[in-house]
Formats: sequence, C-alpha cells, structure tokens
Amino acid sequence: MKNYSWVLVFLFSLFFLPQISNSQENFRIEATFSAKEKTPNGKSKLTMGKVFFDKNDNKIVYEISFPDKAKLVVTDTVQYIIKEDSITTQTVPSLNQMSIFSLALNGSLDNFGLEKLKYTINSVEKSGDLVITNWFPPEDFQKNYGKIALSQKDRNLYGVIFFTPDETILGKQIFRKYTTVNGVSFPQEVVQITVFEGEEFYKLTSFSDIKVNNLENDATYLFDIDALKELDK
Repeated sequence: MKNYSWVLVFLFSLFFLPQISNSQENFRIEATFSAKEKTPNGKSKLTMGKVFFDKNDNKIVYEISFPDKAKLVVTDTVQYIIKEDSITTQTVPSLNQMSIFSLALNGSLDNFGLEKLKYTINSVEKSGDLVITNWFPPEDFQKNYGKIALSQKDRNLYGVIFFTPDETILGKQIFRKYTTVNGVSFPQEVVQITVFEGEEFYKLTSFSDIKVNNLENDATYLFDIDALKELDK
C-alpha cells in the first residue's frame, strides 16, 4: 500500500488565509470552532472548543470544551493530549508550517502551499465562477503522490481535491463564508470530505470569534512543552 500519510494529515488536520495589510506582520490567529462529522462506523461526532496558533512558536493548541475538556498541543514532531491528570503523546509528521493557520498568516492559502512543496501547475480552466488549477507533484514524488486540483472563487481558495497517482479521488475540502480580520481573509466554514471504501464521509468545521495578532493569552499560544514533560515524568 502506498504511503499517503502527508496528504491524510492535510485532510484530517481540522484547521487554516490571509493577505498582510500595511506593514504589520500577522503572526497569530485564534478562533472558536465546532466540528460535526459522521465517521465510517456510522457514529455522529461533535467537537467544540478554541484553537490558537503563533507562527513564530509553531505550535497548534486546541482547547477542547466538548464533549470532554481536553487540551491538544501539536508540535513539529509530537502531539500531546492532556486530559485532567493524564498526558498521552503521539508522533506526528512535521507539517505545522503547512497547516491552514500557517498558510493563512503567510498568505499562501490561495495555492494551498503547493508552491513551497515544489508542485507545478499543469493546467488552468474556468468553470462558471470557479478557476480550476491542476497541480502536479515533483517528478521524484509522482510514484507515490497524485495531482491536487485547486479551485478559486472571488480570488479565495474554494476547493481542494486530492488524487492518488492513478487518478482516484482520495479526499476533498471546501472553504466558504470568508471573513476578513486585520487583513486576513479566513473561511468561517470548512467542509472536509473523506473517501473510504467508495463512500464519502463529511466533516463540517465552523469558525467564529476569529482574532489576529491577539497579544493576550501568551501562556496558551506559547504552551510550555518542557514543563509538560516534567509533569509526565
């Protein structure tokens, strides 16, 4: 079986667009979120909370309030799940800088960061009010990774479709209801569509109370991983 792990991280990582205004650098973003989904086993799931990202510190911090209180801290290599007095760790790919939050703050969501991954444009077409661009991976990646099709609407990223090398659809994402905060254009809804055994499963993530460059909550943005490690000993 071919390894599509980095693509799946894009699909399952929940969260994400901007244009820097004036001379001020946008370096932080936070939002309240709710994620509704139906899993392949037929269960419905609702998760609610807040998410924080500081691109200089490069950690994504989720404060989950429902269904259970928990904190999820994602670093470049490790994910920490903190529940009451328990701490669980899991190794993860180094993709924080390619998250939607980082792409938003760096103004790269319009091409989903594919330029940084050395993808190249193969074709561009117009369909109604959408501009569709097909991006192909570098030659040494083409054995394992397929093309990615992007669509833009009103100059904002609207849709992403992930393909396997044999042109099978692996998953999709739709970005809609954009709002602009401090010059950053951010989607208030993200629809994630995962294809599993020929069926499509949907997750709708809604964002509200979006803040950019909030100078409060340093302890959350700059979560002290070293102190956490000490507690886990």
